[in-house]
Amino acid sequence: MDAMIAEVEAKRKGKTPSGTWSAEDIIEDWAKMGITGADDAIRGLHALFGGAPRYDEKTSEHSNPLVERANQGVTSVRNEQVDRKVADLACRRICRRTTRACQRIEPMLLGDDSPLANAWEDICVQEHQCERCFNWDDSYGATLRATIKGEVHQLDTSTCLAIWSQTEEGVEWILDHDEPPKAYSCEDIVEYILCQYVIPAAATYSNARIRKYLDRVE
Repeated sequence: MDAMIAEVEAKRKGKTPSGTWSAEDIIEDWAKMGITGADDAIRGLHALFGGAPRYDEKTSEHSNPLVERANQGVTSVRNEQVDRKVADLACRRICRRTTRACQRIEPMLLGDDSPLANAWEDICVQEHQCERCFNWDDSYGATLRATIKGEVHQLDTSTCLAIWSQTEEGVEWILDHDEPPKAYSCEDIVEYILCQYVIPAAATYSNARIRKYLDRVE
């Protein structure tokens, strides 16, 4: 803690490259260091701003709003960081499993003379070309969503909540309610993983058969 106080004091005096620091800056640093206690927050703010926070003797509480913000902000920042990491790891894992599942399916849309070996390569070619077959949603779209949904159903509730918190719908809910969600939409999660992970993966994946097909149609 003394080392943190020294670092904060140095930053306040402009001795570090970061220059002027705000309460948000120090809260972010505390999150990385795992500091959550009110006593630590009070000492840190005292060192940062050079003045003791106000103290209410009747309630035995510190009334400095910066202290309150520090206590709330540290936990919030850390939880958001953990949620993002958990969500990203889970989504990447589901993307890999979805890819492998599609690699076990015969290609359906690009014809019998196609050099492509499986449905995943078929999907990749269409994303590379930025042009999908007219019945993509009813074929590969449905297959991808069903595969992703099956994987999502195997996740625990906390992981699902972490992923849903990254979706547009989840972010809007958090902004409206100013608290973490307690429920989630499986459909929102499926669309999020499909659009943010699986489709981008297909658009960048390549091999000799995909390149051969693309060279042939150009």
